[in-house]
Amino acid sequence: MGANVTNFLFLTAFMLQMLACHTAKQPLTLTINELKSGEYRSEWSTKGKIKLNDGIYKEKIASDSATELVIKLNDRISFGDLNGDGAEDAALILVSDPGGSGTFYDLVAVINSQGKAKYAASIFLGDRVKVEKVDLSSGKILVKMVIHKRTDPMCCPSLKVEQEYALQGDELVRQSVEMKATGRR
Repeated sequence: MGANVTNFLFLTAFMLQMLACHTAKQPLTLTINELKSGEYRSEWSTKGKIKLNDGIYKEKIASDSATELVIKLNDRISFGDLNGDGAEDAALILVSDPGGSGTFYDLVAVINSQGKAKYAASIFLGDRVKVEKVDLSSGKILVKMVIHKRTDPMCCPSLKVEQEYALQGDELVRQSVEMKATGRR
């Protein structure tokens, strides 16, 4: 009976060690909920940074004003390895509405830090653009969107573009732009 207990203890210890090794090699993944409660830099906030609550941030423009700055996490989110560490990072769109006629779109790169969203960089995409797709793969972020031609009214962008970005240090840098003609003039 003593041999059985010894074998059982040895086997249990071995299994626990194998489980620990396997778990340590698995990177923690980012979740939508983590992004919805993330902290991001924002030039629109008087504080210079924001913390989303269920994907939304609100701040009074002035203490005696009813007008609010509202920043929302857009549903255009893509996951992939941005910095080459094997962990799944994220690229997302934050939409800022400071209470006037403009609605401003920023592309944000988020690094996976042990399963926590860590702001890496952002870049302004435009006012009242239409983001159709964000794709993060091979360390690059591809944004497909419709922007304004010189002759477009602000309500109605018509120029389809594909812009590619890369994270370089603490900046998102545009790598290329491809423009696609549409039927509108």
